[in-house]
Amino acid sequence: MFIKQRTRWTFGMMQSFWKHRDLLFNVKKLNIGWIVLPNLLIFNFIIPLFSPIVDILFIAGLFSHNAEEYVLFYLLYYVIDCIISSLAYHYDNRKFNARTAVILFIQRFVYRQLLFYVLLKSYLKALKGELVSWGILKRTGNVKE
Repeated sequence: MFIKQRTRWTFGMMQSFWKHRDLLFNVKKLNIGWIVLPNLLIFNFIIPLFSPIVDILFIAGLFSHNAEEYVLFYLLYYVIDCIISSLAYHYDNRKFNARTAVILFIQRFVYRQLLFYVLLKSYLKALKGELVSWGILKRTGNVKE
């Protein structure tokens, strides 16, 4: 269900981008033309395509003579990621704790690969001209106030 949901979301973003592509870098529509659409293009459609390459190069770098530098830079990136995440948690009136930090670390290796798969699946559907139906998702969670 999770993959189906993310595929629909990604495909929907692609459809929105394509529908409004003429507004990209449009000076009359500054917000959508210079912020929203470039953000979608860069951070949702282009950069995620490189995540497996980055991970493979990182793992290969661990077996090079510069392994310490790879680990150091990855840890620095992870610390920055934790700081940004803790700010997001703070603004949401939640606690950022050690468990959350561990999940964030694991997320870098698992969730990004899932999103890469979803993006690839959405690209292939778009290139084939297929439509993604909204369908019905099985809901299993409960929200408590």
